[in-house]
Order: sequence, then C-alpha cells, then structure tokens
Amino acid sequence: MAGDTGIFATTAEVQMYVPGWASATYNEEAHINQFISFWESYINCYCGYNFSDDYAGLASSDVKRLLSLFVVANVVMDICSMDISGTEIRVAEFFHDRMTDVANKAQSQLKEDVVVNLIKDEG
Repeated sequence: MAGDTGIFATTAEVQMYVPGWASATYNEEAHINQFISFWESYINCYCGYNFSDDYAGLASSDVKRLLSLFVVANVVMDICSMDISGTEIRVAEFFHDRMTDVANKAQSQLKEDVVVNLIKDEG
C-alpha cells in the first residue's frame, strides 16, 4: 500500500461519501490517489493558481475546505461512474446531480476567490 498522495483530500474523506453500490474495484487507494491527482491539477489549471504548492501556507480554512469539497465530489463521481451495473438509474442520476452541484459550486467559488485576491494584490 502506497498511502495517500493527495494534497487536498484523503482516501478516507473520499470513501466517506462513496455509496454502497459504487465499484469496489475503483473505491480503493491506488485508484483514488490517481483521481485526486487529476482533480487537483484540474482546479489549479482552471483557476490559474497553484493551490498545491501553497496549500500548507493557505491561511483560509474556507479555501482549503472548498478545495477538498471540489476534489472529493469529483472523485466520488469518478468512482461511481466506473460501474453502475445493477444500480437503479434514478438513484445514480440523483447522486451524480448532487455531486456535480457540489463540485460546480466549489469550483466557481475558488475561481472567484482567486480573481478577487489577484485584483486586491494589484490594487
């Protein structure tokens, strides 16, 4: 076992939100670490700010929580989308919509915070 390699979230945080019907194959540490790494890179690129390098020094617990929510919601959706056989489609769609909503709200807020702080720094 390699251990957690994510910066914004841990395997345990992700697994806390994975429903019982999700793929057991992808709901394990190695795959979760890969998914976390992807979404951490994505939010850094999307916001144009490298949260990964500055994470330990971030003073705002709100920003850290938004980063965690964004990563966890997207990783949970990744795990759930790997194999939904046997799952009632209505349940899967509802769950996917809810996680998408969480991820989108966190992403928007992170982008807004970065832009606002850049404007403050330049002013």
